Amino acid sequence: MADLAFRTRLHPLPAVVRLQESSEVLRLLREDRIGAAYLLGDLDSSGRPRGEWFLAPGEAIAALQRLGQGAHLWASGSPAGLAAIVRQLALPRELYLSGAPALLEILRSRYHCVAQEEMVRMVVRAASFRPVGTATRLGPEDTDQINRLYRLGAGGQVTRHQVAEGVYYGIVADGRLVAVAGTHFISLRERIGAVGNVFTHPAYRGRGYATRATSAVVLALLDRCRDIVLSVSATNAPARAAYFKLGFRDHCRFCEAVLVRRTTGLVGWLREQVRAWR
Repeated sequence: MADLAFRTRLHPLPAVVRLQESSEVLRLLREDRIGAAYLLGDLDSSGRPRGEWFLAPGEAIAALQRLGQGAHLWASGSPAGLAAIVRQLALPRELYLSGAPALLEILRSRYHCVAQEEMVRMVVRAASFRPVGTATRLGPEDTDQINRLYRLGAGGQVTRHQVAEGVYYGIVADGRLVAVAGTHFISLRERIGAVGNVFTHPAYRGRGYATRATSAVVLALLDRCRDIVLSVSATNAPARAAYFKLGFRDHCRFCEAVLVRRTTGLVGWLREQVRAWR
């Protein structure tokens, strides 16, 4: 961060503009449609950009969506461009970050990093896809079974509408659903879909069930989508190996982090001591 500050004294940070039109945002996101896939999917479903969008021309782009007391910040680009955008933002006390790893380093002087994880965006297309086995198509009537399975892990819950609008496949063994894979979004306009919500019952792992369910989801999506993406932890070697087996390939790495603003004075010091003790 100190090095960045020194360099910016020699080379001023680029000017930042706020994007207002959906067409502007869409054009910029399409420059890296795989890296920005989830934003493209969101833009397709909502019809307009959510939150505030900022651009350092030729350098970086960022989206800030405020959520109650906190906000979700996504950004991609050069360190200088990211620093220029961050300087313009009125950021809240709590921040969920997703994007270029350099962004986390820029924010460290202002925020404590409560949690962070390096992620990999992977993509598969029809030419590289290698299907594995079969799985059972799941519908809205299976929502309760799906959620019972998800409750065994740290995942959230899905609604009947999500199952109906998305693509979900599962593996049934011993009379019950033991593995499932689904979708985060399907964008027909962009011809891109995202695989997610992949989970296997702990007692049935190591049998390739999640791979089969994921394979079935990808196969169904390829009828409508040119690119199928997913995000996985860079340290989750078994999952990444399974996705490689299906033909997925790495596209980029990015950072996910939970940040809390640093405080000053006696109260801030006490809070930091309590946080360290915890």
